[in-house]
Amino acid sequence: MVELIIGWGCIFVVLWVILRAVNHRRNRAEAPGDTLLVWLRIISVGLAFSLHIVLTSMLYEPVMELLDIDTSGFMNLNGLATFAVIWSAIALLLFWSITKAEPLFGIYHNPLRVAYLVFLALPFAIVFLFLFVSGLK
Repeated sequence: MVELIIGWGCIFVVLWVILRAVNHRRNRAEAPGDTLLVWLRIISVGLAFSLHIVLTSMLYEPVMELLDIDTSGFMNLNGLATFAVIWSAIALLLFWSITKAEPLFGIYHNPLRVAYLVFLALPFAIVFLFLFVSGLK
C-alpha cells in the first residue's frame, strides 16, 4: 500500500506542477486559446483521479479489518464490493464538496463535477460486469 501511495503521490505532484505551469501560461497569454483550457481540464481530472485512487487505497485495508470482511474462497467478490462501496462513498463526498464550493474551483468546477459523476457510476458498472461474468460459470 505504501508503494501505491508513493507512486500515485508522485504522479499527483507532477500533475500539480504541470497544472500550475499551464495555468500560469494561460494567465500570461493575451488571448488564451481553447487548447490551454482543454489541457487544464484534462490535468485537473487527472489530479482528481489520482487523489481518488490514493484515498481509496488508504481506506481499503482499515475498512476490511474494521468490518472483518473475509476474502478467502474461489470467486469471492467481498473485496471487490468493499472497494466499490469505498470508491462510491469517496466519489459522493468529493462530488458534494465540489458542488458546495463552486466559486473556489472556478473553471475547473464543471469538469470535476462530471468526472466525479463518472467516478460514482464506474464501480456499479464494474460490479455488475463481474457479477454477470461470475454467473456464467
